[in-house]
Amino acid sequence: MRNRRLAALFCGILVLIGLTASATPASAVVHCWGASCNGLRLADTDCHVQAFEITGATGFSGGVAAGSAGVWYSPTCHAMWAVFIITDDGTYNAVLETQPEYGGVSRTPFTAIVYRQSGATSTLVDSQQSVRACFGTSGWCTSWR
Repeated sequence: MRNRRLAALFCGILVLIGLTASATPASAVVHCWGASCNGLRLADTDCHVQAFEITGATGFSGGVAAGSAGVWYSPTCHAMWAVFIITDDGTYNAVLETQPEYGGVSRTPFTAIVYRQSGATSTLVDSQQSVRACFGTSGWCTSWR
């Protein structure tokens, strides 16, 4: 009888430990602000909340729309990022360029090869700088924002 009680108590403790462990998320959403967002993935943050596209461009290949690039801004995080979408069968080098707000050396904090009919989302950058999204050296870029 005593062994049954101990076994039941032990099983109850294991169930409680299991419930507690499963209630803890595998990865928590990060809230960043400005420069603390640099290099983070959008999917790992809450920056998508109230975000909006501030500039975009459509690229053409052979007179046909090949895809689009857009720069997004998050007032929640004061951060920006680029979204690249390819609609043709080409392969493009997606680039996010930044430059200090009042001039200076340009940086490329994000590059990715984007294959046909797919897309990519850049890492986040601080909104206190100028940003544009380009497809490689093709001259297919958004305006600086």
